Amino acid sequence: MQFVRENLHIPVLKVLRYCSRASESKLGAEYIVMVKAPGVELGQIWDKLKACDKLSIVKQIAAITCTLARSRLQCHGALLSQNTPSYHAQQKRRTLCHHPSLLEYEGPGLDGFVQPALPETFESLDPQAKKAAKALFLFQSLWLSYEIELQRAVPELLHTFSHRETLPGQILGAIGSIYDDGEPYVQSLLADITEEHVWNQVVGADENGNPSVLCPLKYSERDMAKQKTEYVKWAKDVERKTRILDVIGAHTGCNGAVSPRDYDEVARRLAAAKQRFLVQPLAYTRRRKKYNALVSCSS
Repeated sequence: MQFVRENLHIPVLKVLRYCSRASESKLGAEYIVMVKAPGVELGQIWDKLKACDKLSIVKQIAAITCTLARSRLQCHGALLSQNTPSYHAQQKRRTLCHHPSLLEYEGPGLDGFVQPALPETFESLDPQAKKAAKALFLFQSLWLSYEIELQRAVPELLHTFSHRETLPGQILGAIGSIYDDGEPYVQSLLADITEEHVWNQVVGADENGNPSVLCPLKYSERDMAKQKTEYVKWAKDVERKTRILDVIGAHTGCNGAVSPRDYDEVARRLAAAKQRFLVQPLAYTRRRKKYNALVSCSS
Protein backbone atom coordinates (compact mmCIF):
# COMPACT_ATOMS: atom_id res chain seq x y z
CA MET A 1 0.00 0.00 0.00
CA GLN A 2 2.88 2.33 0.72
CA PHE A 3 4.33 1.58 -2.71
CA VAL A 4 1.00 2.26 -4.41
CA ARG A 5 0.51 5.48 -2.47
CA GLU A 6 4.01 6.92 -2.90
CA ASN A 7 5.00 5.62 -6.34
CA LEU A 8 1.73 5.28 -8.25
CA HIS A 9 0.00 8.18 -6.47
CA ILE A 10 -3.20 6.22 -5.95
CA PRO A 11 -5.18 7.50 -2.96
CA VAL A 12 -5.03 4.49 -0.66
CA LEU A 13 -5.02 4.61 3.12
CA LYS A 14 -1.79 5.52 4.89
CA VAL A 15 -0.25 2.63 6.81
CA LEU A 16 0.83 3.65 10.31
CA ARG A 17 2.28 0.36 11.49
CA TYR A 18 2.22 -3.30 10.54
CA CYS A 19 3.70 -6.67 11.43
CA SER A 20 3.88 -9.53 8.94
CA ARG A 21 5.30 -12.11 11.35
CA ALA A 22 2.98 -13.49 14.00
CA SER A 23 5.92 -14.84 16.03
CA GLU A 24 7.33 -11.32 16.44
CA SER A 25 4.01 -9.67 17.23
CA LYS A 26 2.97 -8.91 20.79
CA LEU A 27 -0.57 -9.63 19.66
CA GLY A 28 0.38 -13.12 18.56
CA ALA A 29 -0.91 -12.44 15.05
CA GLU A 30 -0.13 -10.40 11.97
CA TYR A 31 -1.68 -6.95 11.94
CA ILE A 32 -1.85 -3.68 10.06
CA VAL A 33 -2.87 -0.27 11.44
CA MET A 34 -4.10 2.30 8.94
CA VAL A 35 -5.68 5.71 8.94
CA LYS A 36 -9.45 5.39 9.01
CA ALA A 37 -11.08 6.11 5.67
CA PRO A 38 -13.66 8.90 5.71
CA GLY A 39 -17.15 8.44 4.30
CA VAL A 40 -19.09 5.22 3.75
CA GLU A 41 -18.44 2.07 1.76
CA LEU A 42 -19.34 2.47 -1.89
CA GLY A 43 -21.23 -0.82 -1.90
CA GLN A 44 -23.66 0.52 0.70
CA ILE A 45 -24.85 3.42 -1.46
CA TRP A 46 -24.16 2.16 -4.99
CA ASP A 47 -27.77 1.26 -5.75
CA LYS A 48 -28.93 4.72 -4.62
CA LEU A 49 -26.56 6.71 -6.84
CA LYS A 50 -27.60 8.43 -10.04
CA ALA A 51 -26.43 7.00 -13.35
CA CYS A 52 -24.11 9.96 -14.00
CA ASP A 53 -22.46 9.49 -10.59
CA LYS A 54 -21.98 5.77 -11.23
CA LEU A 55 -20.39 6.54 -14.59
CA SER A 56 -17.99 9.00 -12.97
CA ILE A 57 -16.98 6.41 -10.36
CA VAL A 58 -16.50 3.71 -13.00
CA LYS A 59 -14.13 5.98 -14.91
CA GLN A 60 -12.16 6.63 -11.71
CA ILE A 61 -11.90 2.89 -11.04
CA ALA A 62 -10.80 2.33 -14.63
CA ALA A 63 -8.10 4.99 -14.25
CA ILE A 64 -6.79 3.27 -11.11
CA THR A 65 -6.88 -0.11 -12.86
CA CYS A 66 -4.87 1.27 -15.79
CA THR A 67 -2.30 2.82 -13.46
CA LEU A 68 -1.81 -0.51 -11.69
CA ALA A 69 -1.60 -2.39 -14.99
CA ARG A 70 1.06 -0.04 -16.33
CA SER A 71 3.32 -0.59 -13.32
CA ARG A 72 5.81 -3.03 -14.79
CA LEU A 73 7.02 -5.20 -11.92
CA GLN A 74 9.37 -7.90 -13.15
CA CYS A 75 8.51 -10.48 -10.50
CA HIS A 76 5.59 -11.32 -8.26
CA GLY A 77 5.68 -11.64 -4.49
CA ALA A 78 5.49 -9.43 -1.42
CA LEU A 79 6.68 -5.83 -1.57
CA LEU A 80 8.51 -5.07 1.67
CA SER A 81 10.57 -2.09 2.77
CA GLN A 82 14.34 -2.34 2.37
CA ASN A 83 14.97 -2.70 6.10
CA THR A 84 12.72 -5.75 6.28
CA PRO A 85 14.53 -9.04 5.54
CA SER A 86 12.62 -11.18 3.10
CA TYR A 87 12.91 -13.71 0.31
CA HIS A 88 12.43 -12.29 -3.16
CA ALA A 89 10.31 -14.11 -5.71
CA GLN A 90 12.11 -14.90 -8.95
CA GLN A 91 9.19 -16.05 -11.08
CA LYS A 92 8.03 -13.86 -13.93
CA ARG A 93 4.82 -12.00 -13.29
CA ARG A 94 1.66 -13.35 -14.87
CA THR A 95 -1.37 -11.10 -14.75
CA LEU A 96 -4.63 -12.59 -13.50
CA CYS A 97 -7.44 -10.11 -13.07
CA HIS A 98 -11.16 -9.59 -13.34
CA HIS A 99 -13.70 -6.81 -13.61
CA PRO A 100 -14.62 -4.88 -10.44
CA SER A 101 -17.42 -6.63 -8.58
CA LEU A 102 -19.57 -3.50 -8.78
CA LEU A 103 -19.80 -4.01 -12.54
CA GLU A 104 -20.83 -7.66 -12.41
CA TYR A 105 -24.43 -8.23 -13.43
CA GLU A 106 -26.80 -11.02 -14.39
CA GLY A 107 -27.84 -10.89 -18.00
CA PRO A 108 -26.51 -11.08 -21.55
CA GLY A 109 -23.02 -9.77 -22.12
CA LEU A 110 -22.00 -7.34 -24.81
CA ASP A 111 -20.45 -8.60 -28.02
CA GLY A 112 -17.45 -6.33 -28.24
CA PHE A 113 -17.76 -2.55 -28.21
CA VAL A 114 -21.44 -2.43 -29.08
CA GLN A 115 -23.64 0.32 -27.69
CA PRO A 116 -26.33 -1.16 -25.41
CA ALA A 117 -29.93 -0.53 -26.37
CA LEU A 118 -33.34 -0.93 -24.82
CA PRO A 119 -35.52 -3.67 -26.34
CA GLU A 120 -37.58 -2.66 -29.38
CA THR A 121 -40.72 -3.65 -27.49
CA PHE A 122 -39.82 -1.44 -24.52
CA GLU A 123 -42.94 0.76 -24.73
CA SER A 124 -45.24 -2.25 -24.65
CA LEU A 125 -43.61 -3.79 -21.57
CA ASP A 126 -45.25 -3.72 -18.17
CA PRO A 127 -43.74 -1.42 -15.49
CA GLN A 128 -41.74 -4.19 -13.85
CA ALA A 129 -40.25 -5.34 -17.15
CA LYS A 130 -39.41 -1.74 -18.08
CA LYS A 131 -37.58 -1.32 -14.79
CA ALA A 132 -35.58 -4.50 -15.42
CA ALA A 133 -34.75 -3.41 -18.98
CA LYS A 134 -33.52 -0.01 -17.78
CA ALA A 135 -31.40 -1.65 -15.10
CA LEU A 136 -29.81 -4.01 -17.64
CA PHE A 137 -29.18 -1.09 -20.00
CA LEU A 138 -27.37 0.81 -17.22
CA PHE A 139 -25.30 -2.21 -16.18
CA GLN A 140 -24.23 -2.85 -19.76
CA SER A 141 -23.42 0.83 -20.30
CA LEU A 142 -21.21 0.97 -17.22
CA TRP A 143 -19.50 -2.27 -18.26
CA LEU A 144 -18.86 -0.88 -21.75
CA SER A 145 -17.55 2.41 -20.37
CA TYR A 146 -15.06 0.55 -18.17
CA GLU A 147 -13.79 -1.56 -21.07
CA ILE A 148 -13.47 1.46 -23.37
CA GLU A 149 -11.30 3.24 -20.81
CA LEU A 150 -9.09 0.15 -20.51
CA GLN A 151 -8.90 -0.28 -24.28
CA ARG A 152 -7.65 3.27 -24.66
CA ALA A 153 -4.96 3.03 -21.99
CA VAL A 154 -3.99 -0.64 -21.57
CA PRO A 155 -5.47 -2.74 -24.41
CA GLU A 156 -3.52 -5.85 -23.38
CA LEU A 157 -5.46 -5.88 -20.12
CA LEU A 158 -8.70 -6.63 -21.96
CA HIS A 159 -6.98 -9.63 -23.53
CA THR A 160 -6.27 -10.87 -20.01
CA PHE A 161 -9.94 -10.44 -19.12
CA SER A 162 -11.06 -12.41 -22.18
CA HIS A 163 -8.66 -15.25 -21.29
CA ARG A 164 -11.08 -16.29 -18.55
CA GLU A 165 -13.64 -17.25 -21.20
CA THR A 166 -11.26 -19.52 -23.13
CA LEU A 167 -10.93 -23.25 -22.47
CA PRO A 168 -7.50 -22.87 -20.76
CA GLY A 169 -8.95 -20.11 -18.59
CA GLN A 170 -11.94 -22.25 -17.65
CA ILE A 171 -9.64 -25.16 -16.80
CA LEU A 172 -7.62 -22.91 -14.49
CA GLY A 173 -10.88 -21.69 -12.98
CA ALA A 174 -11.98 -25.28 -12.39
CA ILE A 175 -8.69 -26.01 -10.63
CA GLY A 176 -9.26 -23.01 -8.40
CA SER A 177 -12.79 -24.22 -7.69
CA ILE A 178 -11.36 -27.26 -5.91
CA TYR A 179 -10.35 -24.98 -3.06
CA ASP A 180 -13.56 -22.94 -3.09
CA ASP A 181 -16.25 -25.47 -4.02
CA GLY A 182 -14.67 -28.85 -3.34
CA GLU A 183 -13.60 -31.80 -5.47
CA PRO A 184 -17.11 -33.30 -6.01
CA TYR A 185 -18.22 -30.14 -7.81
CA VAL A 186 -15.15 -30.13 -10.08
CA GLN A 187 -15.55 -33.86 -10.74
CA SER A 188 -19.15 -33.22 -11.82
CA LEU A 189 -17.92 -30.62 -14.31
CA LEU A 190 -15.34 -33.04 -15.68
CA ALA A 191 -17.93 -35.81 -15.90
CA ASP A 192 -20.28 -33.53 -17.83
CA ILE A 193 -17.57 -32.64 -20.32
CA THR A 194 -17.10 -36.31 -21.24
CA GLU A 195 -20.62 -36.36 -22.69
CA GLU A 196 -20.26 -36.57 -26.46
CA HIS A 197 -22.41 -33.55 -27.33
CA VAL A 198 -20.65 -31.42 -24.70
CA TRP A 199 -17.15 -32.45 -25.80
CA ASN A 200 -18.04 -31.72 -29.43
CA GLN A 201 -18.98 -28.19 -28.42
CA VAL A 202 -15.62 -27.77 -26.69
CA VAL A 203 -13.28 -29.04 -29.43
CA GLY A 204 -15.54 -28.96 -32.48
CA ALA A 205 -16.72 -31.81 -34.70
CA ASP A 206 -15.83 -32.94 -38.21
CA GLU A 207 -18.26 -33.41 -41.10
CA ASN A 208 -19.26 -36.82 -39.72
CA GLY A 209 -20.14 -35.42 -36.31
CA ASN A 210 -17.11 -36.93 -34.61
CA PRO A 211 -15.01 -34.81 -32.23
CA SER A 212 -11.90 -33.31 -33.81
CA VAL A 213 -9.94 -34.42 -30.73
CA LEU A 214 -10.79 -37.45 -28.63
CA CYS A 215 -11.73 -36.70 -25.04
CA PRO A 216 -8.86 -37.74 -22.74
CA LEU A 217 -11.20 -38.32 -19.81
CA LYS A 218 -12.92 -41.64 -19.20
CA TYR A 219 -15.35 -42.54 -16.43
CA SER A 220 -16.57 -46.07 -15.77
CA GLU A 221 -20.14 -46.70 -14.65
CA ARG A 222 -18.81 -47.32 -11.15
CA ASP A 223 -16.92 -44.02 -11.22
CA MET A 224 -20.01 -42.16 -12.41
CA ALA A 225 -22.17 -43.72 -9.69
CA LYS A 226 -19.61 -42.81 -7.02
CA GLN A 227 -19.29 -39.29 -8.40
CA LYS A 228 -23.05 -38.77 -8.33
CA THR A 229 -23.22 -40.00 -4.73
CA GLU A 230 -20.43 -37.65 -3.67
CA TYR A 231 -22.07 -34.78 -5.54
CA VAL A 232 -25.35 -35.31 -3.69
CA LYS A 233 -23.47 -35.18 -0.38
CA TRP A 234 -21.67 -32.04 -1.53
CA ALA A 235 -24.93 -30.37 -2.53
CA LYS A 236 -26.42 -31.13 0.89
CA ASP A 237 -23.35 -29.67 2.60
CA VAL A 238 -23.61 -26.51 0.49
CA GLU A 239 -27.27 -26.19 1.42
CA ARG A 240 -26.40 -26.71 5.09
CA LYS A 241 -23.68 -24.07 4.87
CA THR A 242 -26.17 -21.62 3.36
CA ARG A 243 -28.62 -22.27 6.19
CA ILE A 244 -25.88 -21.77 8.78
CA LEU A 245 -24.83 -18.47 7.23
CA ASP A 246 -28.46 -17.37 7.19
CA VAL A 247 -28.78 -18.14 10.90
CA ILE A 248 -25.53 -16.36 11.72
CA GLY A 249 -26.35 -13.46 9.43
CA ALA A 250 -22.92 -13.43 7.78
CA HIS A 251 -22.00 -12.96 4.14
CA THR A 252 -20.26 -15.73 2.21
CA GLY A 253 -17.26 -13.54 1.45
CA CYS A 254 -16.70 -12.11 4.92
CA ASN A 255 -14.04 -14.71 5.90
CA GLY A 256 -15.26 -14.54 9.48
CA ALA A 257 -14.75 -10.78 9.85
CA VAL A 258 -17.48 -8.81 11.63
CA SER A 259 -17.63 -5.27 12.92
CA PRO A 260 -16.87 -4.75 16.64
CA ARG A 261 -20.41 -3.59 17.34
CA ASP A 262 -21.84 -6.85 15.90
CA TYR A 263 -19.32 -9.22 17.48
CA ASP A 264 -21.30 -10.25 20.58
CA GLU A 265 -24.51 -10.85 18.62
CA VAL A 266 -22.74 -12.84 15.89
CA ALA A 267 -20.91 -14.90 18.54
CA ARG A 268 -24.28 -15.72 20.13
CA ARG A 269 -25.72 -16.73 16.76
CA LEU A 270 -22.65 -18.83 16.01
CA ALA A 271 -23.06 -20.74 19.28
CA ALA A 272 -26.74 -21.32 18.50
CA ALA A 273 -25.91 -22.49 14.97
CA LYS A 274 -23.28 -24.88 16.31
CA GLN A 275 -25.83 -26.36 18.70
CA ARG A 276 -28.49 -26.66 16.01
CA PHE A 277 -26.45 -27.94 13.09
CA LEU A 278 -23.62 -29.88 14.79
CA VAL A 279 -24.29 -30.88 18.39
CA GLN A 280 -27.94 -31.90 18.05
CA PRO A 281 -27.58 -33.84 14.75
CA LEU A 282 -24.49 -35.62 16.13
CA ALA A 283 -26.33 -36.60 19.30
CA TYR A 284 -29.26 -37.88 17.23
CA THR A 285 -26.92 -39.94 15.02
CA ARG A 286 -25.30 -41.52 18.06
CA ARG A 287 -28.67 -42.40 19.58
CA ARG A 288 -29.78 -43.86 16.27
CA LYS A 289 -26.66 -46.03 15.99
CA LYS A 290 -27.08 -47.22 19.56
CA TYR A 291 -30.73 -48.08 18.91
CA ASN A 292 -29.88 -49.99 15.72
CA ALA A 293 -27.17 -51.91 17.58
CA LEU A 294 -29.63 -52.93 20.29
CA VAL A 295 -32.20 -54.02 17.71
CA SER A 296 -29.55 -56.03 15.88
CA CYS A 297 -28.45 -57.78 19.09
CA SER A 298 -32.00 -58.61 20.16
CA SER A 299 -32.80 -60.16 16.81
